[in-house]
Amino acid sequence: MNIQHILLISATITTALIAGLFFGFVVAINPAFAHLPDAQYITAMQAINKAIINPAFAAAFFGAAVLIPLAAWKNNNHILMWLAAAFYLIGGIGITFVVNVPLNNILEVFPVLTASPIEAAHARRAFDKPWNTWHLFRTLAIIISLLLLIISCILPDNKIHI
Repeated sequence: MNIQHILLISATITTALIAGLFFGFVVAINPAFAHLPDAQYITAMQAINKAIINPAFAAAFFGAAVLIPLAAWKNNNHILMWLAAAFYLIGGIGITFVVNVPLNNILEVFPVLTASPIEAAHARRAFDKPWNTWHLFRTLAIIISLLLLIISCILPDNKIHI
């Protein structure tokens, strides 16, 4: 085992952790939350958005963003790893910070305890569809990144380079 293998395995594991987390939202959390009343939905999303900001999530989410390009570079500019980096950085990190985080920030300041049912319904409509749509795109991008990394793990060394 050398540094190239360690970086690739670490990049793959951190990407898998985030892919699994995001996939869990797509297949379980978001469908379950779709049945919640508006105020409960907003309260639940506000709680998740606070809870997700923690060292374990940051280590995996940002770790993958650093480890994937580093693995590509240290593995002689392996094209599949660079593609994995592009999918993760653009589709995962990019969408998160351009779309999902701003929507989270808007929802975070919504006064759910004092809002009328109409205000809660409006806030949910403004958040729910765009957040879930873009979350699906970033989930797919991260899954593609993971698949490219897995393929890179099983290919013989020194194949498919830039």
